[in-house]
Parts: sequence; structure tokens; C-alpha cells
Amino acid sequence: MTFRDPQHVPAEAELPEEDNPSPPRPATIKRPRRWMTHVVIFIYLGWLGHGVFCHALQYRVAAHPLMYFTVWDMFCGWSGWSFRTHVVAEAESGQFYELTPTPWGEYHAYGNLSREHYDNFANHAHRIGLNCLKQTVHEPVTRMYVIEETWSKKFNLPDPLWKQIHDEPKQSKTYYNVNAVYQPDGTLLSLRPSFRESHQASWLAASLHGQKSRARQQMLLGSTFGN
Repeated sequence: MTFRDPQHVPAEAELPEEDNPSPPRPATIKRPRRWMTHVVIFIYLGWLGHGVFCHALQYRVAAHPLMYFTVWDMFCGWSGWSFRTHVVAEAESGQFYELTPTPWGEYHAYGNLSREHYDNFANHAHRIGLNCLKQTVHEPVTRMYVIEETWSKKFNLPDPLWKQIHDEPKQSKTYYNVNAVYQPDGTLLSLRPSFRESHQASWLAASLHGQKSRARQQMLLGSTFGN
């Protein structure tokens, strides 16, 4: 039996540094600075407040295309009226010239309608008329009119379908309304509400007048029976 001398026990071999890596450091997540977050929130709230202000006061709601993403008009609904927009120029001799459709053709953004018919509030249709005046030869012009042609959508039904639904003959009624008047240089002279807005306002006034008259009749009837 042999015994080992504890003094001669070999020490454990030390591993080189390459084989003994240091423990991994905790991963650090890069976060945006707080001032950048504040700037984003400030821009968002400012843009939102600007849209609410313009929509509430009807201030420059159609100043540029970006206003479509600013003004809150998501649930505008559908109208029961069909309309077309006409731009007409009046010359010094009293002769009227049609500026739409333009002599070089129409631009159809979608469907079979020209682009001026998509301008519901007559905010940009006059620019087509101004461009037509610049690109054509004509006598001096004194006024330029934006005219709205409106009729009920029910008259768009085909004749066979109309006969199945309605007993009355199909006699369409068309209304014309001058929305805006401009000078030849594009200066706005007069801006009027559209036919639909005027029709809605007159209907609302008649409805309120009817409610007041009915309330007055009920008061008179109650006082008569009370006496």
C-alpha cells in the first residue's frame, strides 16, 4: 500500500483567460429620450386641436389637401341629391362661354365624371375656369360663375325599374343655383350656400315654425278647456 504525500499533490491547472470567459453583461435596451416623446405628444395634440378649431368654426377647411386629414368629417353621410358643377364666363358683350368641359378634354379621376363634379362645396372648380381662360383666346371677361345643377337621385332609376316602384310618370325636376361669383383674376365676389344647404335650412325653418304653431294651438286648446 502506498500513500501520497499531501505536499506533493499537484495543484489544479488554471485555465487560460480565453477558456474562462467573463459572465455576460445584462442587455441594455435603448429607449427614446423623454424630450422626443414630449415633442411627439405636443405635435399630435396641436394638430388635433387645430382640426377641431377649423371644423368648429369652418375656418379654411379646404385650404389645401392636407386639411382632409385634419378636419374631422368622417361620418358625413350620403346625400339624396345628384349634382353637377358648371363654370361659365360672362364677356363684356353679354355673351356667356362654357369653361367646363375644357376644350382639350376632361380628367376623370374615378368613374365617368369629370373632376369638377367632385367639388361639393365649389372650392376649387373656379381654378379650372381660370386655367381655361388663360389657355384660350376670347374677348374680355367680366365675371365667372360657378353654377350647381341638382336633381333628386330617385330620377336616376332606369325606366323599367321606375315603373315597378312608382305609379307616377318619371318627370325629373332640375334646380340651378349660383354658388360663387369670381372676377377674371380669381378674386371672390360672392359665395352662396349650395342648393342642398338652402333646402335643408328652409326645411328646418318650416319645421320649427310648424312646431311652434302646434305648441301655440295646444296652449290655446288647454286654456279653452280649462276655462
